[in-house]
Amino acid sequence: RLGRLDDAFRLLDLAERTARHQGWEASAARALFSRGLILTEAGRYRDSVPAYEQAIAEYERLGGVVSLLNALFNISSNQVALGDYSDALATSERGTARAEAARAEGNASPYDVGEQVLRQGVALKHLGRYDDALAVYSHALTLYEEDGSTASLRRIATVRNRQAEIQKERGLYRDARAAYEAVRGAFAALADTEGAADAFDELGFV
Repeated sequence: RLGRLDDAFRLLDLAERTARHQGWEASAARALFSRGLILTEAGRYRDSVPAYEQAIAEYERLGGVVSLLNALFNISSNQVALGDYSDALATSERGTARAEAARAEGNASPYDVGEQVLRQGVALKHLGRYDDALAVYSHALTLYEEDGSTASLRRIATVRNRQAEIQKERGLYRDARAAYEAVRGAFAALADTEGAADAFDELGFV
């Protein structure tokens, strides 16, 4: 496996050098982003951060806002995987601020902002800040509902499920039941029978 990783990195280094030589700056940035992805998939979460940060710097210079936000999303996700919840929160707050600025300029959608807000909620939940997490998740729901895309509809189901999990952990079973009913409805709206069935199963435990 290590040999395959080394081969992948050599190819990415070659791709980046070639892209820079040819003046293909976006391709060079993509090579850096891909390095972060490969490290993430290999479970080398901490090692992925410098590669993503290099890609972010390139995308900031090139105006590649969506790719920049994807890199921030991935960094925050990896920091959660490492248990670095405070760092994950800081990264997601950074991502939210950048996404909101991009949206104000017409370069990002409500979905793009919602993705960064969602990561805030995940970090806050892991930090035990349940009220803050619920408030942030509510904000994410508003953004996804405003966006209205299929991707956002799926995220609505995800967010409602995370709200339900918090209420269940807190022993607020009536609120948890209401939240799981909302999850069930969200999946049903997507014609996702498996997701709806999972939510129904959870109702039996609250």
